[in-house]
Amino acid sequence: MNGIFWSLMTVFAWGTWLLPLHPLRSADERWKSFWITLGILLLATGVAAFRGFEGLSWKLAIPAALGGLIWAGSGVAAVRAVSELGLARAMGIWSPLNVLFSMIWGGLLFSEFKGWSATSLGLLALAVLLMLGGILLIVRARAGEASSGGSFKIGLLSALAAGLGWGSYFLPLRWSGASPWVSAFPLAIGMWLGTLIPCVLCWNRRREVPGTLPAYALISAALWSLGNYGSLFMMDAIGTGRGFTVAQGCVVVNALMGVLLLKDPPLRSPSGKQVLLGVLLAALGACCIGGIKP
Repeated sequence: MNGIFWSLMTVFAWGTWLLPLHPLRSADERWKSFWITLGILLLATGVAAFRGFEGLSWKLAIPAALGGLIWAGSGVAAVRAVSELGLARAMGIWSPLNVLFSMIWGGLLFSEFKGWSATSLGLLALAVLLMLGGILLIVRARAGEASSGGSFKIGLLSALAAGLGWGSYFLPLRWSGASPWVSAFPLAIGMWLGTLIPCVLCWNRRREVPGTLPAYALISAALWSLGNYGSLFMMDAIGTGRGFTVAQGCVVVNALMGVLLLKDPPLRSPSGKQVLLGVLLAALGACCIGGIKP
């Protein structure tokens, strides 16, 4: 039951955390990332101060901060991928890779599938394919967002890097053995430092930052943090590979928000119906992944 609760919380929070920034979608992506991670750091500091810093040591903090740096680097790669390929094509590359790498790491590094029966492994593979198929349907339905004139090679490499990074950033946290409450604070430090560096390096080429960006970014930060705590507890409950795979169901919530609230694409259009079909398949696959027993 705990796994179901954390799964739902993660998928909802990570599926909506970018929605508050929709009115500011033309703002500089580097500064969006900076303000979001600053908000995440402030929230993580408040939670850590409330609960106390007991159990936090350099041995636990350094791996968590490294995970934050990997997350931030993946974010930079994702921004470049979107600028070169468009959101739909870029997400269509990194979302399946997130699922693939999380399953690989869970099996190879944490022996999560050791002792599983052939039937359970077969059902798991089918569920993953079902979820990936749904995600790809959603992405293809929104292919009209793809930009033209970008460098496909650079965009492809950037999307591959984002898929690898976001499918792996949690590994140092899991290796450290720290609880989610302990690791969230140094993780946030690493994320903030990782987004600060591009802002400093590109200071002379910065675009005007809307004055309302910090407020919207704080709302996004709160939603992302909620999803992060949920994902860490979910991975403790059902395993790294399955847990992070289920978390990719956030694409389903994001697609529903796009169709129902932003009319992107309109609900009654062929693309809108394709999105809904993809949502159904991906949600069914995610539920099966979470419910399969060894």
